[in-house]
Amino acid sequence: MQGEQVRGEVKFGRQLQPPRIFIEIFSGSGHLASAVKRLGGLVLIWDITIGGQYDLTSIANQRFLRGLIIGNLVWGIHLGTPCSSFSRAQRGRPPPIRSSQFPLGLSGLSEKDAERVEIGNCLMSFSIGVLRLCHRLCIPCVIENPASSMLFLTQNAISVSSLSTYTEAITEFCMFGKPWRKSTKLIGVHIGLRKFDEYRCINKPAGVCKRTGCPHVVLSGKDPNQPEQFLTFTAQPCPRGFCAVLAQAFKNASSYIHAANMQQVIQK
Repeated sequence: MQGEQVRGEVKFGRQLQPPRIFIEIFSGSGHLASAVKRLGGLVLIWDITIGGQYDLTSIANQRFLRGLIIGNLVWGIHLGTPCSSFSRAQRGRPPPIRSSQFPLGLSGLSEKDAERVEIGNCLMSFSIGVLRLCHRLCIPCVIENPASSMLFLTQNAISVSSLSTYTEAITEFCMFGKPWRKSTKLIGVHIGLRKFDEYRCINKPAGVCKRTGCPHVVLSGKDPNQPEQFLTFTAQPCPRGFCAVLAQAFKNASSYIHAANMQQVIQK
């Protein structure tokens, strides 16, 4: 009778336990979420392009996502933090709004540029905060930006490199089938990113792709196949091959953490 009661309680507990999800924040094309979903599990994509209600300059929205994390409802997070205001390449040669010395923004900016900097800083600060939270709660988390992004020069980003579970990697999108090089950096916690070492193109000889032996397409000007948009916009979505490698890294990290947790339970 007692054994039957215990089995009933275990079954009841499993029914009450909510499923944990993977969240792709600033998801853009959603290619990574799709890759994670193919490996199994629930995913949530979050991007302002879905609607204004997904605006992460909103404190309420930031608190909502943090609540999901703290509530043990999330097993992995990726943040493709908007990089436009942190980019070294400003379209149309406008005056700079940041510098290596002042990555949080230059003084004397116009009202419009000051707003761009403020929004960029807000989203950067939120992203780094999520990374720190995931470090504390043992959740795999990655922030992705162009390798040259001044986001990585901010004290916020530099400070997380001292976390015990911190890791980073650089890869090039040309190694995943794209005609442009587009060097991309990932920083993360509780996840292994060394697989990306196999997907490096160091641009030697200058401008020549390691994978194809052909010159890289330079991300400048309009897209000849879609004249209404710039090439930099065309190049924004992450290659599906890149997403497949990253999705597998998330799955491996989650499996490792789960196994370690189970071992601790058994030892108790």
